[in-house]
Amino acid sequence: MMKILKKIMMMGGLLLVFSLTACSNQNESNVNTHDLQLEIKDAEKGQITDKAQSWHITNKRILFVIGYGFNDEAKSTELISFLGQKYGLDENGGLIYPLVYPDSFRHGTRSYATDLTYELEDEEKEYSAVIILGAPERSHVALARLQDYWDQKVPFPVLSLFPQDDDLGIESTSDIVIEKAQLADMTGTITGEEESVYDMEEMKALLADSIDYLLCLDGSLVKDASLQEHVKNLLKDRKFYRYLDPETGLQSINHFVIN
Repeated sequence: MMKILKKIMMMGGLLLVFSLTACSNQNESNVNTHDLQLEIKDAEKGQITDKAQSWHITNKRILFVIGYGFNDEAKSTELISFLGQKYGLDENGGLIYPLVYPDSFRHGTRSYATDLTYELEDEEKEYSAVIILGAPERSHVALARLQDYWDQKVPFPVLSLFPQDDDLGIESTSDIVIEKAQLADMTGTITGEEESVYDMEEMKALLADSIDYLLCLDGSLVKDASLQEHVKNLLKDRKFYRYLDPETGLQSINHFVIN
């Protein structure tokens, strides 16, 4: 009787082992997939350095030119670092392709803003927008050549922030021009420090809002009354008004001033 019981127990044990092995084989693909996913995630985490990247590799580029007011090494580095973390830089497959005037335009001891033409006509880059911050003199010449290159139908928006270039020139070659209001005393002298006019944190926020909105657009903008709505969306809750030409007293169709 004892021998019979032992045989029954041995057979039961073998059946149990077989059953567990079969379940393991049926779920093997799930278990291995799960383990693989964990290994991939661990590897990805190991590649992250300071902060998690919030951008993805893209073929699109926004040409971002840093000109007067922000082109010293400290400010330009801070802006590029901020945009690189948020959107990625061209060198890493990201969205932003930054240039700093005059360093990125230097020929020996001289720099020419008109050399921006070569970057704008670079067929290896698919631009989704151009942003020029503190446009230096003759930037509008390069933008005019861009318009000629595209037969006056530039397929992406051009935004000029706080330009130092010729007013009429930059207005005619940009879709939107945004100026920063400056306080002046009774004699017309500008008052206040430069930092109160060009605040870095304010500038970062404005750039991020501008880029986010420009990415929603398809092609360039039409210079008509509809621009005001675009500027309203681009600037979010910032107050603005149309630029008034001091010589003619006429309001510009695409030039705006923020407080």
